[in-house]
Amino acid sequence: MKKRVFICEQNQNSPSKEKWCENVNPLLLQDNPYNGTVATKDVLKKIELEKFPLVEDIRLVVKNTDILGERLYYQSDEHGIIATFPWWDNIREYIKKEKIQNPLYGSLEIPFEDIEQSWNVIIFLKGDFVYFLEGNDEEYKEYYLYYKVPKDKYDKEWNNFLKLVWNG
Repeated sequence: MKKRVFICEQNQNSPSKEKWCENVNPLLLQDNPYNGTVATKDVLKKIELEKFPLVEDIRLVVKNTDILGERLYYQSDEHGIIATFPWWDNIREYIKKEKIQNPLYGSLEIPFEDIEQSWNVIIFLKGDFVYFLEGNDEEYKEYYLYYKVPKDKYDKEWNNFLKLVWNG
């Protein structure tokens, strides 16, 4: 029997009643990676990466929310919605404004990070996997969603999405 790593529930507030996921057990960091005294890379190097569940069927999906325009979702056929960027409204315009032209991740030493009103996301590449952490803890120590994706699959999804954005 496969070990359950995500809790996926239908979002009753969503018109489509989509499943949204989070990990069964949150990931707790020893330090706040944004406290000004502890470098993010030092905090991330302490994470046990082998604990990150593997999501092999990630897809990047753009959906129109009517009110906030198009939104970008990371979705899995097996698990449902496994991430979104709640502050990135009108995603195609946002990508162009921010001049994003490559798949979204950094390194373990300098990860991609986005922070808005206690919500935060950290994405980094290590070896053959892209690691994703999302949380909304005001101390930035607890992450309710974390997983890893094969780099080649992640790159393919992002490159296809970016072609649509930049080439019409």
